[in-house]
Amino acid sequence: MPINNNQVQRFISIFFVTVFLFNLAGYYPVFLIKQIQLRNEMQEIIPTLPENQLVIIKLQTDQLDDLRWIKSNEFIYKEVL
Repeated sequence: MPINNNQVQRFISIFFVTVFLFNLAGYYPVFLIKQIQLRNEMQEIIPTLPENQLVIIKLQTDQLDDLRWIKSNEFIYKEVL
């Protein structure tokens, strides 16, 4: 069966739309997977750290607005994890 010009154009169009859509939104699942892997890795590392390598954060009551809890053991302070 010979390939006609319309089939080639259709294939190229579908290919470019697929590439465009992946560039538009395809990074998000990859980002979520990497984020989960990093959280799991940190949960393994933190309990093994010596106490002198941990940082205690003390906040004044007026600074509490800058603190946002994401999970019971994870927070963002001034929009930084």
